[in-house]
Amino acid sequence: ATRPFLVFTEPLIALIGLDSTIPLASALAALIWAGIVQALLGLTLAKLTSHQIARGETWSLRRAVGFALRRCHRVALAFLVPLLVLAMLGLVSAPLGLLAQLGVVGQILAALGFGLALLLAIPMTMIWLGVLLGWPLMVLTVAAEDEDHFEAISRVFSYVFQKFVPLLTLLALSFLLTFATQGLAELIALVLQRLAQWGP
Repeated sequence: ATRPFLVFTEPLIALIGLDSTIPLASALAALIWAGIVQALLGLTLAKLTSHQIARGETWSLRRAVGFALRRCHRVALAFLVPLLVLAMLGLVSAPLGLLAQLGVVGQILAALGFGLALLLAIPMTMIWLGVLLGWPLMVLTVAAEDEDHFEAISRVFSYVFQKFVPLLTLLALSFLLTFATQGLAELIALVLQRLAQWGP
């Protein structure tokens, strides 16, 4: 049930070293691929759904794909900008690792500078959590509101951090619904298979 969510979040988790079983190059490739799929297919589906539910309009698949092709750069930038800021903040503290390689004096200087690394880790953690929990909302913001990437980032991060508990509740509910739907589909497929074998 969580597989669609994990397609994007597993590479994000591996990117910062929390999952050492996935190599960095594989995590980057998976993240890029998931971003492309979300930018094109996710935007198409979100546009079709948002117009059907919110406005009662029915868009053709061709029109929705055209919209997604014209706006996919906004979704890609909404993913990319926070990750670039995260990388830049990480580069600020990268010299501490080099200092630690310079012997005892370097290790003392690196230890003294570790406070800076801890201070930088606070906004880095917030950015990482915002992208981890809010990436589906970035697609929906662009699809439903036709916003640019800065507005998508702003809305998603404000929603994630101001409505954290409702967001987690909705995520849990969506996982339960997905699990129930998937379980029902598997049960029907199993019954069909058994009945097809039972008759003969």
